[in-house]
Amino acid sequence: MSITITDTPTKRELGQIRRLYKSAFPKEERKPFSMIMRMRKQGKCDVWYFRDEGGFLGLGITVKDDGLVLIDYFAVAEGRRGTGKGSLMMKELIKQYTGWGIFLEIERPLGDGGVTDRRLSFYLRAGYRELGVSARLFGVDMILLGIDSSLDFEGYREFYCRNIGEFARKHITEI
Repeated sequence: MSITITDTPTKRELGQIRRLYKSAFPKEERKPFSMIMRMRKQGKCDVWYFRDEGGFLGLGITVKDDGLVLIDYFAVAEGRRGTGKGSLMMKELIKQYTGWGIFLEIERPLGDGGVTDRRLSFYLRAGYRELGVSARLFGVDMILLGIDSSLDFEGYREFYCRNIGEFARKHITEI
């Protein structure tokens, strides 16, 4: 039951990643896929393809800079969710960035036991901790979680502006 992870997916595998990306994330939280591919060519972004003996498992898209890596998108393929594979995938992804400060943002949990609360529990089980940073990112309320990271709000916003573009500054506010 081993998982394979690669940051050099084939054209066919990139197609699977793109389809899952579009179906797994709300439009308001997605960057244009062309932007992700451009950042990948520039060396700012890694696009990870996960598979096991059953085929495509999911995706990971990261942005990296100055010893920090943002787990920007992480998704398990439909039909493969709820099997424990996501935890194994996350462990493999974290291994790829040993020695880096890792962080991610998730929608602010609602405390109602719903999907945002389950997402927080998943990441806490994977070894992340809350960084005490809350931000409104392009209109969506987020909290930051990290591993080996002590990122504050200003560091978060500067990371985003350096890697996504200065236009992002007006779309990231502390809450």
